Amino acid sequence: MEKEFSKNLISRVPIALFMAAVIILALAYGNSLLIQIFISAITIFAALELLNFIGRSLFNIIFLLSALFGIVFLQENIKVLLAIFGLYLWLGTMIIMAFKQLHKLKKFMPYMMIIFLSIFLSSGILISTSQSLPISGNFLLFVVILNTALIDIGAYLSGNLFGKNKIFPLMSPNKTAEGVIGGSVLSIIFISSMFILNLIPQVVFLSILVSIPFTFVGDLFESYLKRVSDIKDSSSLLHGHGGFLDRIDSHLPAFTTVAGILFLLI
Repeated sequence: MEKEFSKNLISRVPIALFMAAVIILALAYGNSLLIQIFISAITIFAALELLNFIGRSLFNIIFLLSALFGIVFLQENIKVLLAIFGLYLWLGTMIIMAFKQLHKLKKFMPYMMIIFLSIFLSSGILISTSQSLPISGNFLLFVVILNTALIDIGAYLSGNLFGKNKIFPLMSPNKTAEGVIGGSVLSIIFISSMFILNLIPQVVFLSILVSIPFTFVGDLFESYLKRVSDIKDSSSLLHGHGGFLDRIDSHLPAFTTVAGILFLLI
């Protein structure tokens, strides 16, 4: 098991570092338009992978792309409403998971994922472009992306090293309580440090803190979607990581819940 863990970790690290470098460069040197293009590109790749779940008919392709491109041109107030709606939608999904009733929605899950992807794109653009936020939108995106990545890393390492207690074996057999704790602790250390150093205000700190459990919901939702669809990875585009949808599953609720909470509070 140790050899398998080491091999899996080695296969993931180079891709993870490359993706992190691309994200950092895009956020550090890009203007809002470039950030929108970057988020849109990732979302489109993930949406095209979703065709593996719903079928590659011309109607499905046109429907997916139309839904995503339509999001880009929405006014800010509509994006705010979508973020708040997405927050409650993820909350509802969390409650359904907690009561182990998600299997009753398995026929609708691919279409729920389309909604989640659309709101993810809308929330990313909203954060990047809004002038109502207490800090730079691009910097906030950087913090949210980095925090979610740290959750994934902490959960992956602690789950593989110490994981014994499975939390939802029917949805995702590899997810453990130890992984959830490890990812959460690493995230809390990171955002607390950012807050103590006055890099983020209290309202942002609280918004990201509340988003932590939702990142695990996004991961579990996508894992169960693959399981009921009998698909191992959304694609093989990213060696060691599966596809784009596999990489952003935790980011989908992170973007949406942070945006939704912030615009409810400010």
